[in-house]
Amino acid sequence: MSAAQVDEYTEALLTRVAEARLRLAEAAATVDSQAVAEALDELEQALGLARESGVEVPPIGRDGKKQ
Repeated sequence: MSAAQVDEYTEALLTRVAEARLRLAEAAATVDSQAVAEALDELEQALGLARESGVEVPPIGRDGKKQ
């Protein structure tokens, strides 16, 4: 993979994690347990893929913003 492809891959993974975090927060606000479970599964998959790929995912604070 070229450096540009690595950057694109990293950015895509980080975007996937951010979107999964947002979906989880939205699902939690609805108190829909099925939606929460599905959103949590997606977040776990995205974080696992990032970890396997050596991509460091920035933590988020309690307010949902990156630290």
